[in-house]
Amino acid sequence: MIPISITIILITFFSFSPKFKNVREKYNHGFDFYFTLIATVFGVVLAFYFSNRAEEMKEKEFAFNKLVIAKSNIDQNISDNQSKLYLYKEVKLDSLNVTINPLRYPTYAENIILSDPILNKHISINNYKILVSKFENLKDMKNLFHNYSYKNNSIVAEQYNLILSSVSQIISVEMSNQKDELSQEEQKKIIERIDDSLKIISEKIYKKPMIVLDKH
Repeated sequence: MIPISITIILITFFSFSPKFKNVREKYNHGFDFYFTLIATVFGVVLAFYFSNRAEEMKEKEFAFNKLVIAKSNIDQNISDNQSKLYLYKEVKLDSLNVTINPLRYPTYAENIILSDPILNKHISINNYKILVSKFENLKDMKNLFHNYSYKNNSIVAEQYNLILSSVSQIISVEMSNQKDELSQEEQKKIIERIDDSLKIISEKIYKKPMIVLDKH
């Protein structure tokens, strides 16, 4: 857009500057054709630019709305899992209990984040990589929940929900990114704080952490 603006300024200067009056009068017809051609070309270029810009803004709004939906799905999973924590803590579980009351996994949100082509086009690469890593970590934790000794199911469930919560927070960071509200450096610092908080809370759950937390 800047080269176009500079060219328009130069053409305007040439068209109205007294210094070029004699040249304009001598080649009047040629300049008329030339300027008409340039005006047409610029019109097409500007129309193309603003059309692309409008389409990009539309796509970013679509990506933002998809993130809202994904976050809503994550938060619902967190809420559902939280309601089961009492069961995991207080009730003696057997294999049937675990099967009937499994941890909720945000499949819908995962599909949006990993598979939506428009969102993938606009999402921050760094945030995308972190989310992929966390989804993989959630799958590992969910499998661990079903294979761990029953007395420790509540511990696994709490940590699982903590990771889910961090996913929700990172999606919020990406939502701000889509609105151009945060720089890459600001996003990085926020995500570091999210991970630091995750580790601190996890250490309170375990006297001696037995499970390696998220790595990315």
